[in-house]
Amino acid sequence: MKRIIMLAGLFFLFSCEKNVELGSSLNQYQVLDTNQGALINAGTAKQVLQVTVSGISYFVAADESSHIYYIMTYDDNFTTKEKLHLDSSLLDCLKYSRKGIRVERDAYFFVQLDSGWRARIGDSNLSLEEVYKRDKIDYFYKVNPSYSFDMSYQDYKELILLRVPCPQGVSEEKGFIIVKKSIDKKPIETDECK
Repeated sequence: MKRIIMLAGLFFLFSCEKNVELGSSLNQYQVLDTNQGALINAGTAKQVLQVTVSGISYFVAADESSHIYYIMTYDDNFTTKEKLHLDSSLLDCLKYSRKGIRVERDAYFFVQLDSGWRARIGDSNLSLEEVYKRDKIDYFYKVNPSYSFDMSYQDYKELILLRVPCPQGVSEEKGFIIVKKSIDKKPIETDECK
């Protein structure tokens, strides 16, 4: 009887798939250095490290205390809890999203899945129509919310429409001021031109 319980325990232990999780310590994984970088958000590109867990390759970024805050995979064998994979369609992804298509500001479009994974579906220089026609998942990723600035497509579209040229005498390195609407809908200029 003891042997059966032990075998059942071992079966359970090895049948449970390990996952790389946000906030977990990088030290618990075997890590390979890469020359690859990832755009964590519109203002942050970081070198990523490769971690393989249960035969799936992930690329991760960690903070100074070695806690993972970004996970990305484009492994053909990866499947989300929703049973989505790289060959899934955009419409498949949207079935498992309460938020729909979102935009990581000035970076890319993604679908926020209910499981916490995001399906990256195209660069933000594409129109929404082009994203639908393209119907392709580039990769899946997770990012700690404090490292991410995302918004709805409509908010993003309004933000783009509200860009105005820099005033004379101000550095034109950035080339524009982003005007955001306040709660009372009055435009607020940011310091993008400074």
